[in-house]
Amino acid sequence: MTAATAPPRPATLRPAATRAGDSERVLHRLVRRELRLLAELSTWAPADDPARSAALTRHADLVGRVLLGHHATERDLLWPALLRVLPADLAGPARDLVADWTARCAAVDNRLRDLSTAARQWAVAGTPPARDAFALTCLDLAAAVDAQTAAEERDLLPLLEAHLPAREWTAITRAVRPALSGREQLTVLGLALEDAGPEERARLLSGLDRGTRLVWRLFGRSRHRAAVVRLRGLRPRGSGGAGERTRRRARSRVRYQRDVPQSRQRFLAVVVLPWQLGQVQVARSVVRSVGRSVVVVLMGTPLSSGSPRR
Repeated sequence: MTAATAPPRPATLRPAATRAGDSERVLHRLVRRELRLLAELSTWAPADDPARSAALTRHADLVGRVLLGHHATERDLLWPALLRVLPADLAGPARDLVADWTARCAAVDNRLRDLSTAARQWAVAGTPPARDAFALTCLDLAAAVDAQTAAEERDLLPLLEAHLPAREWTAITRAVRPALSGREQLTVLGLALEDAGPEERARLLSGLDRGTRLVWRLFGRSRHRAAVVRLRGLRPRGSGGAGERTRRRARSRVRYQRDVPQSRQRFLAVVVLPWQLGQVQVARSVVRSVGRSVVVVLMGTPLSSGSPRR
C-alpha cells in the first residue's frame, strides 16, 4: 500500500520582487515581530497595572484586526484574481495550494479569537496567571503565523509575482474599504517600514498619494516613534537617537552660518520662515478635516485591514 502524496507544487522560478510581493512579505514580517514582542513585553509587565495591560492588549487587538483583514483580502480578492490569470497547467496545482492556505489561515483565525479572549481575561482579572496566559497565547499564535506565512511565501508568492498583472493588484487595492482609523493606519505604516529594506520602503512609499506621504513626514513618523517608545520602551528600528539628531542639527546650523550670506539669512528669517510656518498650519488643518479618510496603501488595502467591498 503506497502512502498518499502531496499535490505537486507548480515549478516556477523565483521572480523579481513586485509591489504585491513586497507588501505581502512586509505585512507578514510585521505580524510575526509584533506578536513575539507582545509575548515578551507582557511577561515583564505588572499583572495588576491596568494602564499597561490596556496598552498591550490594545496593540494585540490592532495586530489581530490587521491580520484578519489581510486574510479576508487574500481569500476574497487576491487568490481568485491569481487563479483567473494562471495558465491552465498551473491553475490546478495552485487551487490545491490555495485550499491548503485556507485551512492554515482558518486555524490562525481561531487562535486570534483565543488571543482576544485571553486579553479580556487579563483586563478583568489582573492576575499573574491571566497575564501569563495572554503571553503564551501570543507565542502560540506567533508560531502558527510563522508556519502559515512560510508556506505561503514558499508556494504562492512566487506565482503571485510571476503572473499577477500590475493592473489586477491596483484593482485589488482600490476594492478594499479601510477599517482602521487614520491614526491606526499611520501606526501600521510605521510598523511596516521598521524592517523594510531600502527597495521595499521605496516601493511601499511610492504607492502612497502625495497627501498621505506629507502626513507621514509631518506627523506620522514622530507619532509612531512616540507610540513605540510608550509600548516597548525603545525607539523603532532605524530611527536615530536624540543625541544623533542634536548633533546633526548642530552641524547643519554651523554650515548654514558659514555658507549663507548674512543678508540672505535675514531674508529667510523675516520672510520665508513665517510663510513656511503658515503652510504647516494649513497642512495641519487639512489633516484634521480629512480625519478618517486618510488612506495608506499596503497589502491589498490602503493600509487597512478592511473587508472587501460587496
